[in-house]
This record gives sequence, structure tokens and C-alpha cells, in this order.
Amino acid sequence: MSQVKRLYVEKKPSYAVKAKELAEELKAYLSIDDVSNVRVLIRYDVENVSAETMEKAAVTVFSEPPVDDLYEEDFPKKEGDRVFSVEYLPGQFDQRADSAMQCLQLLNEKEEPIIRSATTYVFSGNISDEEFEKIKEYCINPVDSRETDEKKPETLVMDYEEPADVAIFDGFKDMPEEELKALYDSLGLAMTFEDFRYIQNYYHGEEDRNPSMTEIRVLDTYWSDHCRHTTFSTELKDRRDLLAIQYSTIEACHQNIHAKQFARAAKGSKQAANGTIATGQPLQRIQELPKRLPKTDPLYGSSRPQNIELNRFN
Repeated sequence: MSQVKRLYVEKKPSYAVKAKELAEELKAYLSIDDVSNVRVLIRYDVENVSAETMEKAAVTVFSEPPVDDLYEEDFPKKEGDRVFSVEYLPGQFDQRADSAMQCLQLLNEKEEPIIRSATTYVFSGNISDEEFEKIKEYCINPVDSRETDEKKPETLVMDYEEPADVAIFDGFKDMPEEELKALYDSLGLAMTFEDFRYIQNYYHGEEDRNPSMTEIRVLDTYWSDHCRHTTFSTELKDRRDLLAIQYSTIEACHQNIHAKQFARAAKGSKQAANGTIATGQPLQRIQELPKRLPKTDPLYGSSRPQNIELNRFN
């Protein structure tokens, strides 16, 4: 018998803002006008939690009784309703489930709950199969989510296979151009083939070895003009260089914030010149605010560089 407990939480009709917005979006963006009602429920699968803790959490952690309807194991729906659920892909961080686990541990620190969450959508109306598929595509972001079935799992404990050793591209440094091009096409890299060939030349001449899959993927991720400048082409010869950059950025933001505060306070005021606004409230002049950061810093031992050209954010 499954030890997993399932809860569904749905906003009461007066508070079902997300469901109402989705119904409007289906009409506006997908031109599906036959949807008569939309419901959005949050599904929680919970394991390793006692009945006492679950009873407390149901109305304090998982739901708010004044605004939510709570269902155990299943929820009422009409015959003919279209239903599907969406969960995060394995490896994606589930903020809702993680927060719920932390709250349950506050209720009972001796327990180690396991929680998975999903979003269940219910659509009523005369919806064709084609329209239902369009709705699924609209609601599911394949980058971080996937459709999941309604069957409750036997356990939420996941067994992960031990990953294999990182692959090495044998023969890469001496690979003929035709084979190198075939390898490039098979990897689906963002860099160009010329960049890929440049990397081969580097490993052939400088490293005299074959790269790993990880090295190629990391290079492909950071292979851009922006990252070349900020990551690969940056050389800090002195720790004070980094501190100078940090100081200049902070100071520029510091002055920009005060300038905006002054502008907002003075907007619409006929008496800004003498330091008061129309309501008679005193206007904090920008001249009264600190203009510079402290000139001394323990990391320098004396004073920080004063010849820094600051970026002005206008």
C-alpha cells in the first residue's frame, strides 16, 4: 500500500485569480472560446509525515481555509472535464515543495518529509482534442516542466544511478577536418565550426591531449564576446584593482539613487528652490546626503584611489 498522502488545494471562486486569467488568455491568445470554466489546483504528494503532523499542516502550511478549498486524495469534477497535471522536470528546483518541507519540519523536527508538487488544470466546455493539445502546449514550459499522470506513486524516494565517467574525445586533437565536422554537428554546439577548430588547434599545440565532454561544454557555454572580455581576457594584477572597480560601481549607484530621490521629491513642487514641497513637508536636499564613500579602507592600509572615473547613470 502506498505511504504517499495526496492533497489538492484550490482557490475559492472569489479568489481564483490565476484560473480567471488563464481563461481570458485562452480566448485572447489561442482563440478558444468554448471553454466555459477553468480551475487551477496545486497538488501535493507527501511522504514520511505522521497523521498528526499532516492534519496540522493541511490547514496551516498547504492551505489557508478562508481562501482555499482542500481535498484529500481526489477532487470533485464534472463528467467530460478535461484534466492534466504539470510537474517540474527531475533536477529542477521546486520552490513550493521545498518551502512546504521546511514548514513541516518546523511542526515536527523529528520527521524528514518528502514532498512533490504539481499543478492540475481542469477545463470545462466543448473542447476538441486539437484545442486541448494547444492548451497543454500553452500551459507547459518544456524547458523546466512536463506533463505527469494522475496516478499516485508508491513512494517519492528516488534512486539515482551513479553517473558514468566523463567522456573523453579520443583522437580529438589529431582528428581530420571531415571527422571533426561530423563531431561538431553531433554535439549541437552554439559556437561556430571555426571556433571548434580553433579549440582543436589549442589542444593539439598547447595541451597535447584530448579534451573531455565537460571541457567542451563549458567552453561552448562561455564562448561569446561578452565572456571573452569579462572571464578570459580579464587580468587583475593587484587586489586593489578589483576594489577600485567595486568602489566606483557602488559610488556611482549611491549618487544615482540620491539624484533620483531628489528628482522625485522636487517633481511638481513650486517651492523646491527653498527646500520645501507644496505640502509644506521639508525636502531633503541632495547636498545634505553623503556624496562619497569613506576614503579609508583597511584593505588598502591608507586611502583608496581617488582618480577613478565613475560611470554616471542618467
